Parts: sequence; C-alpha cells; structure tokens
Amino acid sequence: MYRHDTLWKGLIQAFFPDFLKAVVPDIAADLRTEAPTFLEQEAFADLPEGKKALVDLLAEVPSRSGRRKVVLVHIEVERTFQATMDLRMWRYFAYLSLKYSVSILPIVLFLRGGPGGVHRRRVEHKVGDHTVNQFTYWSLGLSQARVHDLLEHGPLGVALAACVRRDLPKDEQKLLCMSTLAASTVDPARQHLLLAAIQTYLKLNESERMKYADRMEEDTHSEKIGMMELTWAGELEQEYRLKYTEVGRQTGRRDANRRFLLKILASRFGEKAQPVADRIRRLDDADVLEELVDMALEATDVAEVIAALDARG
Repeated sequence: MYRHDTLWKGLIQAFFPDFLKAVVPDIAADLRTEAPTFLEQEAFADLPEGKKALVDLLAEVPSRSGRRKVVLVHIEVERTFQATMDLRMWRYFAYLSLKYSVSILPIVLFLRGGPGGVHRRRVEHKVGDHTVNQFTYWSLGLSQARVHDLLEHGPLGVALAACVRRDLPKDEQKLLCMSTLAASTVDPARQHLLLAAIQTYLKLNESERMKYADRMEEDTHSEKIGMMELTWAGELEQEYRLKYTEVGRQTGRRDANRRFLLKILASRFGEKAQPVADRIRRLDDADVLEELVDMALEATDVAEVIAALDARG
C-alpha cells in the first residue's frame, strides 16, 4: 500500500517528538519537539555527479533556550545502508548551511543494513595526518537493533521494531508489535500508519501465520488485534477493488477506441489500411487511440495516419 519513503515520512511527521527522543534524547530535551514546522522538500544540484537531489524531511523546531531560537532538523530515510551516505550528508549539510542561518541537526534512518541502533557518525577531511574539517551526523539503524529496545520509544517504537531482522522469530515479533499497538491510545489515523508499518515489514509465511494465530489467542489484547487485522484486510480489499475497477474502465475505453478506429480506416481506405491496422492492434494507450480516431475522420489519405503513428514512435 505504501512506498517505504512515503510511509516513513508520514510516520516521522506524526510521531516527531518520539523520533527525536529515540535518536538524540539529550538534544531533543532542549527543543520544543511538539511544535515543528515542516518545510517543503529542498532540491539542489549535486554538482560532482550532475544530478538533482531532494532532501527528505526538513523541520524548523523552536529551541527551549535563548541562545538559538530555531534549529533545522534534517532527516533522510534510506531503505538500505550505503557507505556513500557520509559524503551525501556532508553535501546536504553544506547546502542547507548556505541557505539557512540556523543550527542544523542531521539524522539518517537506515531501514535495512548497517550498524543497529543509534550512532554518531563523524566524517573527517584531512591533509596528511591533520584533520582540517569535521562533520557529524546521527544514524538510526533498524535491521540489527533489538525489538524490545525499540518498543520503549513510545508509539513510534512499534513501527521501528517492525523493521528489525534476526532478533526474534517473526511471528513473535509481529505479535509483540500488534499487542503494543493494541494497548496504545493513539488516534485512528496514527494507528493506521503504525499498522501499515507492521503489515509492510512483517509478512509471514504459512508456518509463521499458524504460530502467530496460536500466540494471538493467548494474548491479552487478542480481540483488539483481531479487529485491527480484519480492518486492514478490508482496506486492502477495497484498495484492490478500486484499482482493478479503474484498470477495467481504462481497458474498456482503450478497446472501444481501437475498434472504432479500425472500422473508420477500413471504411474510408479499404485494403490500404491493412498495414496500419496491424500496428493499431498493438497500441495500448487509450488517449493515443482517441487522437487517431479524430485524425482518421479528417485524413485524406492513410499515409497521414501512418505518419502520425511514426511520430509517436
């Protein structure tokens, strides 16, 4: 249902105080994390590679102290760990520092790979044996973290724990996450985001599903967990029904346009239309077929339709 980056951007925005407390608790204590202002995505040219880059999340957060009024929190969500992230974060920091005259707090969330838990990463530039420049950012790696540790970080801990690998049997891990969510008091919208994380990252095979069902029967929150599972299944069914209804609608429109176009060509140009008819049968774009219908009605020769097809590749 969700792309990884879209899901996690929504989760971090919904549980922003929890996220900062999980990664940088000491710094978070000096910030009014309950009052962030999320900014539009920043785009800048990655000059050495000639590409454009988008910053994932930027939030202006008021400071609790008088020394700095605002801190800019920059968060990147990475599906897999990459060693090149050090350089990327350095470049992001340099760009943001030039544009904003505020303190910047850079953080990376690694969903897969890399060291588990929270790490303060240092990037150094040296001349010989001398460090001439140093940059620091924080990372939170989920795949090698511990489920129970992450579940301590408020409601967001449910989503964080769902990404952990090789700590607990997957059926036990999923039930812990579902039970923690069932015991929480988060509103329906936030509950949906957390449930999406569990269902996205904790997919069970047949054997695991059987063990999960057995465990769930003994859980204190089994009734609420069952209701959440049914709600999720219903939402998936509705999503796929809408998706395939739209696909069917577009397919019907495409086929109708194709049949109409072939009839027009056969009626107006007879056997001369045969070569172009074979190409039209392979066309799948309903809009292009509709354009060709209009053209075929006005064309004086089948060559005009062939030229239009050639122009569209």
